[in-house]
Amino acid sequence: MSDRTYARWPRGVVAALLAVTTLVSAQTPTPSTPPEDENIEAIRKLATIGEPDKRVINEWIKQQVEKLGAEAKKGAAALSEFRERIHGQYHNASNTPAFQTELARQVADIAAAELAKPNLDAWVARALARVLADIERPEGVPALAAGLRSKDAAARLLCAKALAGQKAAVAVDKDGFEKVVSALREAALAESSPAVLAQLYAALAFPPPPAGSVVDAYLAILEKRLGTRRGSAVLVDAAEIDAYEYFRSPGVIAALNAEQKQRLVLALAALMRLDAERYQTDKLDADEKETIERRLDGAEALLAEIAGKGGDLRGELAAGGHERRAEVLKQVYVWVGDARQQAPGTLNAAPWNVPVGAP
Repeated sequence: MSDRTYARWPRGVVAALLAVTTLVSAQTPTPSTPPEDENIEAIRKLATIGEPDKRVINEWIKQQVEKLGAEAKKGAAALSEFRERIHGQYHNASNTPAFQTELARQVADIAAAELAKPNLDAWVARALARVLADIERPEGVPALAAGLRSKDAAARLLCAKALAGQKAAVAVDKDGFEKVVSALREAALAESSPAVLAQLYAALAFPPPPAGSVVDAYLAILEKRLGTRRGSAVLVDAAEIDAYEYFRSPGVIAALNAEQKQRLVLALAALMRLDAERYQTDKLDADEKETIERRLDGAEALLAEIAGKGGDLRGELAAGGHERRAEVLKQVYVWVGDARQQAPGTLNAAPWNVPVGAP
């Protein structure tokens, strides 16, 4: 995920997350050979890694994780040191493919066990997620999925981002695909950070035509988010922009069945109405204003593709933006109906059957 993606969210929401990922990514690991590495120097050149050799690798990795845990109070410095040690071993010029593969596999296995611990230190979780992202191999997918349950938002963000980078490998893994989709869905339904949720949406964006489980996951998450929005007057965040972008990808809408389209229309209609009403706020923060405008644009584009002719809120946004916010809301009512006036909208009729006003 690029810095442009982060720009969609209010600055305060992601400042800490961005600081972690930027600081860590800025490090340039350099190979080092501490004394404990001597035990594996003799096996890194082997064409075949036997069971005794595997135990040596396992012991070395566990030593590094233990050291990381002991130094976690150092924060980002401990993370960088751990990352450097793993990087130095994994990218050593003397490694055979067999050694490198085994090292990657065992890092992933140990990381999966650690990340599954409910009270794992935040910096340890971030370090493990960062290393799995560095290694960037399919073997790390189960560990990254485990990391989605971390108590630390930055660790969850790193794991979700790394999983997004593994979509091609996951998509062709018949056994692992549904497990990953299920893990992403479960994590998104429980997620409280808009920044992390946006990346979870992005990680679910498997190439179309989408599997039924992927579509159902998106719809369940949108419906959960709609329930949250209905529950209180909260600031509007940018997470759904990533979901809208996925549904706007060529071939996605065409692959939906009638029930899925109706569920999507119901969610979009209500979210669009809520966003437009929030847009009526006189002194709206610039970041939130831009976020709402992008959400409204995406929602109407999808509704137009699915249902055809309705309102033209995008035209009002283009004509005057926030200064024409009252007209924007009127155009939303053309789509969803005005409950106060009991005036029907385009989406209130069959087959969409959105209640008047999209409550």
